[in-house]
Amino acid sequence: MTSERVRLYRRLPATADAAWWVKLAAHAPDGRVLYVGCGTGRLAVAMAREAELVAVDADPAMLAAFRDRLADDPLAARIRLVEAAAEDLELGERFGLVVLPSSLLNGMLEPAARAAAVRRAARHCAPDGAVVLQLLNPYWMACDDPSASGRLEPTDGGPAVGVTIEPLGFEPWEQRLQARIRYRFGDGEQLVDELDAVALYPRELRALIHQAGLEITDTYGPDPGASELGRSGGTWHVVARHRAA
Repeated sequence: MTSERVRLYRRLPATADAAWWVKLAAHAPDGRVLYVGCGTGRLAVAMAREAELVAVDADPAMLAAFRDRLADDPLAARIRLVEAAAEDLELGERFGLVVLPSSLLNGMLEPAARAAAVRRAARHCAPDGAVVLQLLNPYWMACDDPSASGRLEPTDGGPAVGVTIEPLGFEPWEQRLQARIRYRFGDGEQLVDELDAVALYPRELRALIHQAGLEITDTYGPDPGASELGRSGGTWHVVARHRAA
């Protein structure tokens, strides 16, 4: 992981959708959350206010930044950090809520890795729990012009962050989008992230979840908990639970 990407993740603000994830954490049946792909902890720390949390990431640089974020924070006692890849995770524990935000599955380019990650998530989910995923909208990814610009509005009232997406190409056979995302912060700093992601259409996603012993119970568009799935909007949100025996 480049130092610029770590810096970007540290600087990105909490936005309105964080409230939905925090509410999920508050309703975890056992008061415990497994967060896979935690990055520098921007969302994970907010969720830890409502539940005990195990935060997992494969990148040691991201976890180091997360530890820095937790310095002198009383919430550190509620958070355990684990370095592991999603497809290899084995904690020997179960959680009332398992979350894979940040389009984690889209960034896993190999089908076997995606299938393994969903199986591992299901294995760590308690019988009465839920697995919740955030995904890139595949129809947006494959549209003729996925370029976009907008703003991230921080929930703390701070300056908005400008965002511009510059597509570099979509490979239809592999269903793979590459793009450059530019972030402009209120103090003038500009940081760039590179997107290399696979589009996951409903049929493949449903099969991945079903093969892991789960079934989809709820789906939402970019405004989780409110908007429906559609072709517009950059993200989808999916809730899955264990299938009845």
